[in-house]
Amino acid sequence: MTGGTRAATEGSKAWGEALEAAYRSDAGVRLFALAIIENLPRFVPRSLVKGQMGKDSASTPMLIDWDGKSKALMDASRGSLPHVWVFDRRGHLRLRVAAELTDENLRALQDAIGGLT
Repeated sequence: MTGGTRAATEGSKAWGEALEAAYRSDAGVRLFALAIIENLPRFVPRSLVKGQMGKDSASTPMLIDWDGKSKALMDASRGSLPHVWVFDRRGHLRLRVAAELTDENLRALQDAIGGLT
């Protein structure tokens, strides 16, 4: 799962695209995106936010946290850094990365994922 706060939007998108390209044909890997939307002004309709996110993540299912509760649960408190969370088949969190996408970081994450199987 990739995601983070609004400040991490572009970085999260980059991670999502890289992981989708790397694991597109791997039936054992499912990708999700998490958008932490806290403090949305009352005058902004949620449907507008959902519509925009649907366009931005057409091939990856998007989970939206409207009140920011996942920020603490998922330890996504590192401001503008995008996050990647890796869960095993039972739903247990096995790995969490808070970093910008680089070739080195992508290879390290892929190595770590390979070590989980």
